[in-house]
Amino acid sequence: MKVHKGLAPLKTRPICPCSGSMLEPLGQAINALLQPFAQQQPYYLNNSTELKEHLLKLGVLPPNTVLFTADAKSMYTNLLMGHAIKCI
Repeated sequence: MKVHKGLAPLKTRPICPCSGSMLEPLGQAINALLQPFAQQQPYYLNNSTELKEHLLKLGVLPPNTVLFTADAKSMYTNLLMGHAIKCI
């Protein structure tokens, strides 16, 4: 169990990998259904190579340009489920 810090009262959620579990096919099916919608988004990139190609096409970037990366942390556990389902 993982405890969500800073919440009163404390809330927990189970941590269990789905890879190789009975839920893996469900995740794969949902991914397959949502991929066409994700790929239609104007800023969708398939991989880092595609990003590099886009950046190279820009040529020389302005001197004040800052490039950075970020990792998503607890992305799914922080979603408001009702809103996410409505959007999907």
